[in-house]
Amino acid sequence: MWNSSTFQPFNFSTSYYTHDGNKNVSEVVTADGGVGAHYEYTPFGALIVESSASSTVNPWRFSSEYSDDMLGLVYYNYRHYEPIMGCWLCRDTLEAATGNINLYQIALSNLIDNFDLLGQTGCKCGPEVGDFLEKTLKRVEDKYNELRKKSLLKAWWICTGIHLSGTWDIEFPPAPHGCAQGECADTVSVHGQCYDKWEVNYILFGKISKLCDICRIQMEAMIAAHKIVMKTIIQTVTSEKYEWEYTHGVREWARIGRGMNEKLPQPIPDVDEKYRSCKPCDKKLGG
Repeated sequence: MWNSSTFQPFNFSTSYYTHDGNKNVSEVVTADGGVGAHYEYTPFGALIVESSASSTVNPWRFSSEYSDDMLGLVYYNYRHYEPIMGCWLCRDTLEAATGNINLYQIALSNLIDNFDLLGQTGCKCGPEVGDFLEKTLKRVEDKYNELRKKSLLKAWWICTGIHLSGTWDIEFPPAPHGCAQGECADTVSVHGQCYDKWEVNYILFGKISKLCDICRIQMEAMIAAHKIVMKTIIQTVTSEKYEWEYTHGVREWARIGRGMNEKLPQPIPDVDEKYRSCKPCDKKLGG
């Protein structure tokens, strides 16, 4: 939504954007339903059709980014794009992570299927960890069963709420050079799809819950309560935003861990929209 009260073209009204399938603004619609502006573009963003001369008053057009008509450039958050030539004016700010020869290309030179949120397309997801997760959970289960045979008291202590609330994290090996950087930081790949590694981490809590005979509802309540408590403490003490909310991904990965035997099941959770543009990492973690 755009308030155009400082401009003449849309009659001092609140106007609304509509988009095509590639995230480009196609129309600006006025509050009374009229079309205040219409746009069409070449594949790489040059404006070839506009409904009137006043259409350029709206600066947000190609890729829903800011268009500077005086310079003829589109401004993404980290660099400027030249739509006539179809390239950036400066090198990729994440050039160490891209692995590309052409550091001036946009969206891998494929704007039909890709778009660039910040001017940093080329980021790779973290490495594939499917086998790593399966082996890790198998070792945890074997270790727990071994401990239970030796000492029921120690097995009981592992399953207490105090112990469960703060000691179970997967220590993912460091991502290989060129992976899990930029917009794709703190991610891992599972079955070829990119996920927040801190959400995937809850697969271990789900596994432990199963070993400790904790029902699914109780498991999810424990996770939600932990998130609420931590959020309250962190935001009260530090005034910083708590980033690790109790999300759909957290819940789904915990459920997978609880119901898993030896192999990761299919399907796995949907990929978060912000990680859909992350390219696959060409490195794989072992166990």
